[in-house]
Amino acid sequence: MANRKPNIVFIHADQLNANAISAYGNKFVKTPNIDFLVRGGVSFSASYSTNPVCCPARTSWYTGLMSSEHGVVWNDIAPRKDLVDIGTHLSGNGYDCYYTGKWHIPPIRVTGGFQQLYKGTGMGEYTDAAVADVAEAFFNSREGDKPFFYNAGFLNPHDICFWTFGQNPAKYEYAAIVEDELPPLPESYDPNEPTCLGSERNLRYYIYSYYRMVEMVDREVGRIVQAVLNSKYADNTLIIFSADHGEMKVAHNRFTKGVLDEDSARVPLVFYMPGSAQKDVVDRLHMVNGVDVTATILDYAGAGLLPEMKFGQSLRPIVEGKQCTFREYTVSETYRPAMQTMIRKGDMKSLHSKDGVILYDLAADPNEMKDIAADQKYAAVVSEHKALYEKYRKTIIPMKEPEGGWDSLEKASSKKKK
Repeated sequence: MANRKPNIVFIHADQLNANAISAYGNKFVKTPNIDFLVRGGVSFSASYSTNPVCCPARTSWYTGLMSSEHGVVWNDIAPRKDLVDIGTHLSGNGYDCYYTGKWHIPPIRVTGGFQQLYKGTGMGEYTDAAVADVAEAFFNSREGDKPFFYNAGFLNPHDICFWTFGQNPAKYEYAAIVEDELPPLPESYDPNEPTCLGSERNLRYYIYSYYRMVEMVDREVGRIVQAVLNSKYADNTLIIFSADHGEMKVAHNRFTKGVLDEDSARVPLVFYMPGSAQKDVVDRLHMVNGVDVTATILDYAGAGLLPEMKFGQSLRPIVEGKQCTFREYTVSETYRPAMQTMIRKGDMKSLHSKDGVILYDLAADPNEMKDIAADQKYAAVVSEHKALYEKYRKTIIPMKEPEGGWDSLEKASSKKKK
């Protein structure tokens, strides 16, 4: 008898801004393949990275823990030694687990929990197509009915990081040729604050080029989606699409990621499974983050939560349009340059640190231009968010700040690779 546990395909991009998708109204980019998933499934508009940096966010996906629990608070920090990854967990629960493309969770070895089909390199422009090639071959040739968990880690639009490294000076000459097509600068951009890229035309060209990188990865996402839909597994496969973190796109004169601004911390999240997931639903009610993705995968697999998972909740009932009780807020964390925690409930977003509380009303101020925490009118909201922050810290098992500060944490690169 054919197995009826669902196959699960997790496709993730790197550094994809939640608004850089044409299905959500962005007229400067065309993403027909991601749009296909959005219109055929359920997506979450209040979806956040657990920590908007590559290694922390990815470690959260694959352990179900927040960065303050697993210990990877920024890139190149070694995690706790006792972590169990989702690949190992699902392998022990009847699944074949496969991985292609970017992993980036040193020193945890991807081969510990997954069959690694293709490693990839550090640039999406070079190897994202190969990640899709391997996926197409997998779905065209795999035999047997055993359920599988297939992961495809794309790099783009992360290639935009190389612009801030000063490695693309020649490409700026092309900006003059496409000047009529360059997107405007964000409302939060301050012309009086200089940036590393110089002129406003260069900044607009940065955004323009970022969108072209989004379109590059959209093409490869589409190849995998079509390979699934053309395979014998089409009627029993859940496709999940997300990103590890966003991209600032010059908002507040910033580039790349690592901060809790919306452009950096908010990420796309889509679930697509005809016959099970709802269709063409954009959920604006529920506040979610990366460990909820982990909990949802485990729910569909019938595998039970990973050890110590306290915060993540399965989104399956919401995806399938069923009534459920879900927490009222979500969280994101950063440790750059110091520990700061975001609480999002409804339209209100607060940032908590040793310096106090910052509060934004995202409905009235989507660009996060005005901190209203000191406004007496919002005193009750500030109190509520402080209480939610304390509730969160009591829900998880947070690590203690090292005596030497966060900079003293052991680097993953200092550990001998096995």
